[in-house]
Amino acid sequence: MAEYLFTDQMKQALPSYANTSKFEIKKIEIGNKYKVPAELTIPNGKGSFPAVILIPGSGPEDMNESIGPNRLFEDIAYGLSSDGIVVLRFDKSTYVYAKEFESGKIKTDLENEYFKDALDGIEFLKSQNYVKNVFILGHSEGGYLSPTIAQMSGKASGIILLAAPASYYYEVNRYNPVDILKTLKIPVLVMQGRKDYQVTEKDYDIFKENFGSDKNFAFEWFDDLDHLFMKWNGIPSPDQYLVAGHVSDKVINDIVNWINAHS
Repeated sequence: MAEYLFTDQMKQALPSYANTSKFEIKKIEIGNKYKVPAELTIPNGKGSFPAVILIPGSGPEDMNESIGPNRLFEDIAYGLSSDGIVVLRFDKSTYVYAKEFESGKIKTDLENEYFKDALDGIEFLKSQNYVKNVFILGHSEGGYLSPTIAQMSGKASGIILLAAPASYYYEVNRYNPVDILKTLKIPVLVMQGRKDYQVTEKDYDIFKENFGSDKNFAFEWFDDLDHLFMKWNGIPSPDQYLVAGHVSDKVINDIVNWINAHS
């Protein structure tokens, strides 16, 4: 995803569904040798709660998946935790250790960019006594790789795919999300917006063609939402990322209801 520089003063207020009085925010780190900053949002009460780990898209993403004035993952985390769901999100290693990746000190591959941090995060959540079960939510390339993360972990109760491509990026022969999903026996929610210019209806249709009759799969199509699951009235283009918005409350509500139905 493209990267734009915005000051803190230009960031917008929280969405209406985010009620910070209903959850606690904890700053933590995950990982071993190369730790990454993470934020945990925990609903008030004793639990146990369902939990979600957020897997970001391509590039050196921060834990909010910040782009322009928008913070997709912060919206999702605060929205879900306002409604009784623990959420863990983290800065990608490529964001924290950019120089090490550029110099070759850390090898640039899926293991170091995605799998290590995601699996460490799942293990952390599973070790917390207030967590009932763990779901994986992946956005864009994070969605593309979420089935593999679920397969590697073996501890996920379900997967949520937000604008996940079925077109193949790299390491093609090893990572085919459709084939991997066919081996998993856990619930999957696929969500896609029509105003997404990066991941299109063609990608969404690949999932429907393969899993439309599978009772473990649910599908959500949104006519007016873009790649960030924010409302967009114009022609899909990179310009929409510069316009302040929030993840649709319908998306938040549907994710909450789906998780609760499978917890």
